[in-house]
Amino acid sequence: MPNTQQARRFDNKASMTAAALGIAAVLVQPTRVNAEIMRFQETDNYSPETAIIIRDTKTEQRFFGRLENKDQTAYYSVTAPKDTELQIELDTPKADGDFDPTLTFFGPGLAKPKEDPVIVIGEGNGAIVSRVNERGAYFDRSVFTSFFIGPRVKIALPEKATYGIAIRAPDGRTGRYTIRLKGKDEFKWSELTDRIANSFKAIFRMY
Repeated sequence: MPNTQQARRFDNKASMTAAALGIAAVLVQPTRVNAEIMRFQETDNYSPETAIIIRDTKTEQRFFGRLENKDQTAYYSVTAPKDTELQIELDTPKADGDFDPTLTFFGPGLAKPKEDPVIVIGEGNGAIVSRVNERGAYFDRSVFTSFFIGPRVKIALPEKATYGIAIRAPDGRTGRYTIRLKGKDEFKWSELTDRIANSFKAIFRMY
């Protein structure tokens, strides 16, 4: 009979294998909503000059980030042709409580915002400032985390140009967020290992 230490090792391996298989099953379900490519904040993106560049507007992808102090604004940028349809969703982990950042989409061809965008949007640019008054919530199986539903922006780009996305908490709160760019989930079996690894990485960052 195996000794206690061997039994524990077996249980641990079984648990890890079950978890990996569970995530794999979730990732390959054809009807799964959040089967997107996950990307992570590896460098500071707290200024327009250091914005994370979104190079692909067709594939569904999600960026994980964090505002660490009350004066920070996280920036992303996207360059795309006129009439490109973008759908951007900003959500926050329920564990971060009252952290409720604002999503500002800005660039040429947009109307002047009706409210103060808080950030500098640049001469000649307009902006869409999106906030949420009543927050719903959902559980994301891919990262085993509950999220508050945050601001949304859906737009067909008025010009071929570079547009900015800014995330800031006007009340000075700090916390974690995910920003999702909706698109097609073009799953490939060759990417399965990377997707499982990214799911574990996302879970690690959520807790």
